[in-house]
Amino acid sequence: MTIAMVFPGQGSQSVVIAGHREAVASVIVRCEAAGARLAMLLPVSVPSHSSLMIGAGEALQKSLLASSNNKDY
Repeated sequence: MTIAMVFPGQGSQSVVIAGHREAVASVIVRCEAAGARLAMLLPVSVPSHSSLMIGAGEALQKSLLASSNNKDY
């Protein structure tokens, strides 16, 4: 399964689509076909706007809890 998620962008007429590369590319094709003024794949290292980062966040929390005296994380 591939995921593409839509989020509000920087302006009232823009959105951010984050997720698996194949799914995002598919959405871009559909946006262009529907007449989008601009739809492009940006080179980023992580899908920071998507639920695909949940696992990384959980791993970070576990690491912080294991290495910290402050258990408020």
